[in-house]
Amino acid sequence: MAGAILGVIAETEPPVEVLDADLIRSEADRLSSIAQGQRPPNHRYPDLLHWAAPKTRADALMQTSDGKLYVSGLGFAEAKGEPIVAPKGDFMWQWLKLESGQTLLIKRRAALLHYDADPASLAAAPAPSPASDLGKQNQKAQPDTPSRPADVSPKQSAPPPTARAQRRPIDVDVTLNYIRENRSDANIGSALRAVVARGTPDQIAAFTAALFVFLREMEDAKVSEQSLQ
Repeated sequence: MAGAILGVIAETEPPVEVLDADLIRSEADRLSSIAQGQRPPNHRYPDLLHWAAPKTRADALMQTSDGKLYVSGLGFAEAKGEPIVAPKGDFMWQWLKLESGQTLLIKRRAALLHYDADPASLAAAPAPSPASDLGKQNQKAQPDTPSRPADVSPKQSAPPPTARAQRRPIDVDVTLNYIRENRSDANIGSALRAVVARGTPDQIAAFTAALFVFLREMEDAKVSEQSLQ
């Protein structure tokens, strides 16, 4: 924070090289563009309602069949040095640079897991989350944003609301974890809408019951906090 404040009034560059300085500048330009009402491109992170994160941090770094490195959720990366063997355990550490320009030190395995996704779809943006759907349903899609599923031809329309069998299944447990970590009314409402739209009757009933308990616990916690004050 101190550096950010000083940077506003500084007339010269820092006396030493700053890690990812170009990325910091580009992000500053991107935020400035957003403030002016523009929609600059940005990395599309996975949809937390549907994305399954690696079970351990060491599994986040994978390798494609042609030898490219891929960080789960963050995209392709370039090695910036040889792996460093950890003093304990069977793990290693390695400096990488993402396509976005960010440098990171990542924990990895000696033998990387194989990333076997179709190379043509590696850079494809994940589907938007229900929360983003609600906020953007009246906005025009960006030119480079896929506006329909890959299996729908340009002449076809999206499946009707009643075609539940054609929709992606929803994981109730993942959805519940999502709203526990994102407790805003908008996220809770979006998650409920997603379950109702794509869930089975049993899933809807189970989710509604669990949501009732969760909301009651939230209210009880608020009452307890107010009483302590």
